[in-house]
Amino acid sequence: MSQGQITAKQIKPLSYFQPRIDKGEIAGVVTLLATKDRILSLEASGYSNLEQKVAMKTDDLFWIASQTKPMAALAFMMLLEEQKISLDDTLYKYIKYFKNQKVEVVIDEHTSVLRTPKRPITFRDLLNHTSGLPSEPPVQKGPYDRIILEDIMPGYAYTHLVNDPGVKQIYSTMGINTIGRMIEVLSGSRFDEFMQKRLFDPLGMKNTTFYPSEEQEARIATSYVMNNSVLKPAPLGFTKPLSDKHRVAQPYGGLFSTASDLARFCQMCLNGGELDGHRYILQSTLDSMLVKRSAVSPFGVGFLIYKNGTYGHSGAFNTDMSIFTRSNLISVTLVQMPGLMECRGYVRDAIWALEDKNLAKSTKK
Repeated sequence: MSQGQITAKQIKPLSYFQPRIDKGEIAGVVTLLATKDRILSLEASGYSNLEQKVAMKTDDLFWIASQTKPMAALAFMMLLEEQKISLDDTLYKYIKYFKNQKVEVVIDEHTSVLRTPKRPITFRDLLNHTSGLPSEPPVQKGPYDRIILEDIMPGYAYTHLVNDPGVKQIYSTMGINTIGRMIEVLSGSRFDEFMQKRLFDPLGMKNTTFYPSEEQEARIATSYVMNNSVLKPAPLGFTKPLSDKHRVAQPYGGLFSTASDLARFCQMCLNGGELDGHRYILQSTLDSMLVKRSAVSPFGVGFLIYKNGTYGHSGAFNTDMSIFTRSNLISVTLVQMPGLMECRGYVRDAIWALEDKNLAKSTKK
């Protein structure tokens, strides 16, 4: 596709969210559209705090929740590349607790039995959510940011698998947290320290953090839920204060970030693992992350794989980043409330429609 075929004039990200803001269905939004080397548009609308009428700003921080996952996945792939370890290597070779894990087979509503899995969990299983681990850890209650990753691994390992690895996709907090622990095992560093040193600092992602400072916390957009047709503030569920580094950085979804920072990460990906002369990961390694190798999962390695060569990830409170390899575009949209999941796809659907239209035109020529 020729450069400039889809432009900022054709895609106006804010226009898809403004009706929702005007109707009081969302408090506010930040949108960004970029290419691999420049920002095409960066806009904000609505309020970061409705009660105090604080206008949303383009540098406001958002809890990006599960968008943490692909960043953790890419960091893990950096280590596999450096240490020449395969994605299909066995988890229990590195975290011994998982060697004797069992699958729970339900016979009927009163009876279940345990058996040995048909094969062990691999790193690929963890990263495309087909490990057989449950969605949420039954051994861990309350805020997840209180127990270090090393200490929760035995509980994860003694949790019964729902099914054999590779058989079914179950979106699992436990799987990505285990990848975070593997980063610690392979690097000898704490998970958050590795992410900061090897990813966030080199990329210049100055507002991407597990531990927002007092100044950054003042810029976090308030999260809301709809209650009787009125938006009400909703807690995020973290231990306070957020700046306390005794809190444990969670690979499954502990990051806060801004639109501009997320664009830096996406630009690195769109540039094949390199940005501003610094290579983070080989093009071939990144490419291997963007292939769905399981018929039962929409995930590659840490990324959701969409159509038209598009990949990315969303967060629980309607934050989204999408990378469009066909048109060399990046979209970031940030809302801070659960529900209204269609918000995540507004810009993505618009870009796909233009891509398909442009392809149809070029085919007729």
